[in-house]
Amino acid sequence: MQHSTLPKDFLEQRLQNVFVLIKSISILFGLGAIISQLLQISPLLESYPGWNITWGQGATILVGCVFLWFGLHKHLKNRLSNWIIIRKHKTKQKILLVPFVFVAVVVILKVALGNTDDYIEIYSEGGLFEYGTVFAFFIATGIGILIARCFFQKKQFFLGGAYCFYSFCFFVVGGEEVSWGQRLFGWQLPEFFEEYNVKGELTLHNLVWLNDYWGDGIILICALIALGVLYALIRQKDSPALARKLKYLIPGSYLLSFFGVAMIIYILVEIQYATGNLPFAVISTREQEFAEFLFSMGFLLFATANYFRQGTEYTEQSQRFRGNESA
Repeated sequence: MQHSTLPKDFLEQRLQNVFVLIKSISILFGLGAIISQLLQISPLLESYPGWNITWGQGATILVGCVFLWFGLHKHLKNRLSNWIIIRKHKTKQKILLVPFVFVAVVVILKVALGNTDDYIEIYSEGGLFEYGTVFAFFIATGIGILIARCFFQKKQFFLGGAYCFYSFCFFVVGGEEVSWGQRLFGWQLPEFFEEYNVKGELTLHNLVWLNDYWGDGIILICALIALGVLYALIRQKDSPALARKLKYLIPGSYLLSFFGVAMIIYILVEIQYATGNLPFAVISTREQEFAEFLFSMGFLLFATANYFRQGTEYTEQSQRFRGNESA
């Protein structure tokens, strides 16, 4: 295979960094999910409810076990190398289908559980999808900072500045999703937020002036990404230099499924807000947590793909430089 001769400097180091990040986050998230749910039914509680596990708790424990197994898998690094470097084109094809697999799972859960407390629990604030969104945005923040630092080192200031901006946005959205720790630590709300925040949280997007436009903003961003992908496809043959920059600035076409599904769900949610109902009870406003999860995963994969794209470019540049020196 032609990829087997790639030098192991930039690319190998980046693979190691992502391996450590994914391994650590998977283990922490897996253990946290399992322990947090078991503590809710622990015999040590004063109001011991018995070992009655709800659907939501069971699903969270199962997902926690999957994350824990994934993080402890002894061949994880080799599999990451295989997915990201050697078989990256097939990996992109599989990634394109991931949102539809998630949608299928959600549909099965909705049909099986209906609008019961167990189903609502999965989508509740502080639930599985919300924390998945927070983790995705925070990991994307870290990866974006690493990309920006490398661009600045190479004196590519425009792309470096763009990734500083992206990282700032990812961090703010992640912080907003978790109310900047207010719900976790029970901080006392400032009087301003008690009066003007519709949910009584330490968040900006739930302020009375912004609350109605959060969904519109996500729809607009998804639409702009779709237009950006179309523009990049049109210009990729005309200007290779511009095409290279656009790959760093706009998610690839294989990620459109994440943003497209998220946009469709949010459009339906907005219709639900406006009319109060949808035909056949297709969707409810609580599914916006699922849409935000897909939205965040799209950006996480975008940042990760460009982290390795950057590593591949600089590895090849380093290889050519060493070849010229030896000649």
